[in-house]
Order: sequence, then C-alpha cells, then structure tokens
Amino acid sequence: MKLPGDQKPFDMVEVRFKNSRKEFYRNTENMPLQVGDVVATQAKSGHDIGMVTLTGELVRIQMKKKKSDPEDQTHFKIYRKASSRDIEVWEKCRDREEEIKKRSREIAISLGLQMKISDVEFQGDGPRLPFTTRRRSG
Repeated sequence: MKLPGDQKPFDMVEVRFKNSRKEFYRNTENMPLQVGDVVATQAKSGHDIGMVTLTGELVRIQMKKKKSDPEDQTHFKIYRKASSRDIEVWEKCRDREEEIKKRSREIAISLGLQMKISDVEFQGDGPRLPFTTRRRSG
C-alpha cells in the first residue's frame, strides 16, 4: 500500500526468536516484509535467524511501549529473507540444543559450578551458542 505524500515507510521490524525473545531490527533495504517471513538478521557476531512478527506503524507503537528509540542507530539490521540454506543450518543447530543443554548441565555439576543452565540457543549461523544461566540456590 502506498503512503500519502512523501511519507516513507517505517524502517523498523519486530523479529521473534526462540522462547518468544523479540527484538527490533532496521530494514535498511526496504525489503517487502510481512508477518511470518523468516529473516537473517545481524547479530553481535555473525547472523541470526528469526521470524517477522510486526511491520509498519505497529512496530513504532510497540517500540514506544517498550521504550525503544527508533532513532537509535545501534539497532541491528535485517540482512535478507532467509534462504533455504540459512533455514537448513538453523534447524540442524536447533535440533542439537537439548542434547547440548543436557551435556552442559552435566559438566557444570561435575565441576561444582554454582549455576543452573536453563537454556541454550544457537545463533542462526551456528558458531555461537549463548547459555541462559541462573545462580543455583543453596
């Protein structure tokens, strides 16, 4: 749908990852994205794969609600719609997460670490595996 006058489309998109984690990304290439599109996004190192959950002016409203500044230039970018190869690598990594979480818990216990590993999540391109931990009580 064409916007009135010289108005440009809002260039921010909301993307969802594992466990309902959502973040805002800049659509610098003005790709025609729709809710449900799987996209490759910029990450701290490499890229990640997620699903578009909001586009257009609804993102602006959500950003205001979450107190996220759309003018902040530190928001990461959407690189492209995910290719079949991107999705294949992502799915293979996701299939290994439970096994790795179990093994990581075993290692933490054997080392006597005071931590509880509650989740692991591969980054979309596979090389990074952030852990979600909590301090073990008592």
